[in-house]
Amino acid sequence: MSTRTIAVAVAAALLLTLCGCTMHQISDNLYVQGISIDFKEGRYTVYLNIFNPGDTSGAPEEPQGAIDNVLKSEGKSVADAIHNAQLSTPRRLDLSRNRVVVLSRDVLSHSLSDVLCFYGRFYQTRLSVLIFAFEGDVKDAMISSVNNAVNPIAALETLGRLNEKAGYLKLSTGLDLMVGLNEEPYSFMLPVLRKETGDPKAEESKGSNDSLKICGGALFRDSSYVGMVPLEVSMPASQILSQDGQDIVVARSDEQTNISVQTLDRSVSVRASYENERLVLHLRMEQGGFLVEIDGEQRELDETELKKMDEAYQAEVRRQMQTSVDRIVRREGCDIFGFARALHADEPDAYYKLVDNWSQAVQQAELDIKVEAHITRIGSLYRVT
Repeated sequence: MSTRTIAVAVAAALLLTLCGCTMHQISDNLYVQGISIDFKEGRYTVYLNIFNPGDTSGAPEEPQGAIDNVLKSEGKSVADAIHNAQLSTPRRLDLSRNRVVVLSRDVLSHSLSDVLCFYGRFYQTRLSVLIFAFEGDVKDAMISSVNNAVNPIAALETLGRLNEKAGYLKLSTGLDLMVGLNEEPYSFMLPVLRKETGDPKAEESKGSNDSLKICGGALFRDSSYVGMVPLEVSMPASQILSQDGQDIVVARSDEQTNISVQTLDRSVSVRASYENERLVLHLRMEQGGFLVEIDGEQRELDETELKKMDEAYQAEVRRQMQTSVDRIVRREGCDIFGFARALHADEPDAYYKLVDNWSQAVQQAELDIKVEAHITRIGSLYRVT
């Protein structure tokens, strides 16, 4: 026997002793498509929307706590709760296909850091997961979606995209939040889901008629939860939070002229003071705009006409800001601008006096708003004469 033959035989024997990749049958897995997370009394509860591809005949027993394809588990952290869910079933939980996370109000009030830490540390998960808030018992989010759609998670994604397209709010992913939280200040809004109960007669004839609707937005300022606003208020809130330029259409009824101005830059400064037992909120905003369009026409402008357009633009920006502050701060009591932090920095004694009822305090506060907005650039279609 040649030396080469002996070497090949020895190598083949060694290869047989090596461990390779473990082969899993599809029926050995439970695919997690959505996760709802709650937080109470220092512990997290997770509800996993699972897809079971295996044939139940002859398959391992169903995981403990599984109801309507929703697996419930608890733990001191999100990772611990997921680990305990895995221990409850002989099948392998596959998190790589999870696309939606739904958070209760208690999770929002406590902290997002543990949720994001879980998604950042575990490579099996996807950072592109969409994040929703939920008004009510968070377990209803997964159970209702299971009972009401052939593909419940796709239905939630579609619901979010339709509202985003309508301009009410921007969908956020885990990656968006992880990147943004490294910046200060950082503000964002999560869409809020709510369970709506249908006709009981329809439930008897066609099964559950409950449905999930987007009813508003959960606001965060400097990564801290400040409150929820209804859907009709979420659009002005989005405009305040947005760092991107937005077109503002100014209607000038005197000359039947509409102009479109895109926001180029914006700076906002806030201050809060406590004077004579009364909270005063000071807001200063400066904004520059790019004149994009004038009734869709190419034309020449004189200085007088440009000045009138500038004044109309400033009046419209002031109106929008005043309306937004009235609806978000006055009506909803949401400190979207960070007045609490400003008061804590300047007058800590007043802050600690008011902080326990801060939402009510900002609703009753005196507002001091000053806005400066000017057209600083003009599109190439127009020339000033």
